Amino acid sequence: MEDDEERDGSQEATETMDTKQTMMPKSFGTDGDELLQDKDSFWKELSQIEKARICAQREVIVMSAKVEGSCAALDSVERTLEALEENQVGPVFPFLHHPLQQGLPVLRQSLLSNARAQLTWQEGLAELAMHPDTSLSCHLPAQHAVKAELLRQAAVLQKQLHAQRCDIMQTLTHRLPPLLRAEACLSLLPVLQRQLSLEAAHLQDIEGRQQKAAAWLVSQHSRLELLELQLKRERKQLDQRAAQLGEMAMAMREAQTRLREQQQYFRDASSSQKSCTCIWIDPKDLSAVRLWDMLVGQDRKEQLFRSYETLAAQWSQLVQDQRVLEAQLAAPMSQLPDLETFTEELYGLLYNSSNELQLTSPEITKLMQQLSTMQDNLWQMLADLRSDLKVKRSALENPLLQTEHNLYVYFYCNEDRLREVVEELEKQASAFSEGPMNEQPYEKE
Repeated sequence: MEDDEERDGSQEATETMDTKQTMMPKSFGTDGDELLQDKDSFWKELSQIEKARICAQREVIVMSAKVEGSCAALDSVERTLEALEENQVGPVFPFLHHPLQQGLPVLRQSLLSNARAQLTWQEGLAELAMHPDTSLSCHLPAQHAVKAELLRQAAVLQKQLHAQRCDIMQTLTHRLPPLLRAEACLSLLPVLQRQLSLEAAHLQDIEGRQQKAAAWLVSQHSRLELLELQLKRERKQLDQRAAQLGEMAMAMREAQTRLREQQQYFRDASSSQKSCTCIWIDPKDLSAVRLWDMLVGQDRKEQLFRSYETLAAQWSQLVQDQRVLEAQLAAPMSQLPDLETFTEELYGLLYNSSNELQLTSPEITKLMQQLSTMQDNLWQMLADLRSDLKVKRSALENPLLQTEHNLYVYFYCNEDRLREVVEELEKQASAFSEGPMNEQPYEKE
């Protein structure tokens, strides 16, 4: 019962682990195609808005220029009329009441709709010259002077108008489009800033999802490790149960052999007792008494009388139990395929396509080998350094080498000082060599 409970618990644990492992978050996927389509449509709409703004600004500028030009022409005509009214006195005033002067409102209206007001004024003066009025005959010199001045101003204005038209066309075709394009780009900067902020937020969202996915993968790795440990535990339990089943099968075979022996014994006993018609077991019948003790030994204190019918009933019950057990043994085991699959999976995990037991993963083994190699190299380098330090220490402790080192220092710093030191050392060496030579005769004596 305990084994069954443990197996049920392990099955539930594996099912929960499988469900957790398969529960991959769906929010980790990204709608890349939809985002690309949205970006394409956004940039198309933005370009259309920019073009529409450029066209509208151009139309506004052109219309405002036309209105300002018309207003300027109207102001010029009004200033001219005022100047004429102020400068001409006496008989010249009737000239202002000429039908041509009465048509000035019409001329003003035409100047508002067309920029060629000076040409219209010139045509009106020409018509006045072709059809003079008799009422103005006394003022012909003044009229001719005014006409000449107006014609001169009309020619100058015609040239200025042509130059202004050329300048306007140059501005409209070459200067205005870049300025309008730059102004449209500046006006679209808030939209672009908003779009970039949205893209930054989207990238942050993607980063958060990636972090969640990484955490989920780490948790799945830990779950897989737990599942591996659980599979090892189940493999151990299945091995134990397989051993128990083997022992049970052996016990069943032994019981079957014993039952066959008992059946044979019963057949022999029945054949021997056919002649006698006894119902109760005689205490002297040792075989029957032993059989009674074997089959109904637990109830012998309660039953005072022992009969052959009770033995026969017990024997029939044993035969029925034997048939049931044989049927159970003949039936295929439902757990055997699962046990075989689990055994194969565990074998693959433990041996990893090789004939040797893998106590650790190949990556960790490779890293450990590299670490041991690096440790050996480091140890060799330390040994070389230690030997080098010993050599240098012995060299520093040697007075001759120290003197040589000092001489090298003098050589690199001051050659004259080196020469003096060498001479002093030579003198000391010669004195030292002469001293022992003088002392040798005395030593011999």
